[in-house]
Amino acid sequence: MSGLDDMVEGQIDALQGLIDQQREAQGDPARFIELDTEFHTLMVRAAGNPILADFYSSLRQRQLRIGVLAVTKGRGRADQVLGEHQSIVDALRARNIESTHQAIDSHLKSTRAAIVGY
Repeated sequence: MSGLDDMVEGQIDALQGLIDQQREAQGDPARFIELDTEFHTLMVRAAGNPILADFYSSLRQRQLRIGVLAVTKGRGRADQVLGEHQSIVDALRARNIESTHQAIDSHLKSTRAAIVGY
């Protein structure tokens, strides 16, 4: 993303829609992570870098497997993911680059901790 101003409101609305669908899919880990992957894919595509988007797409199956493990292994992880995604979308909607970076960093750190334990 070259800047938050480049992200159109429709993209932010689409991210919110995916969060809403994830909320409904909390009892289905595979569907929850499929929507999680769609959320992340939209974020990557919004960066406007087709090489990065293609590379990220090539990791889809790995992300699905790891994501299902994290959501089923960690108690309350689905709720945590929803909150983290919501923080990212709220920061994007506010066009606050610092808050967006902090929300993304927080999400990545907690995901790593859920998967590898630190």
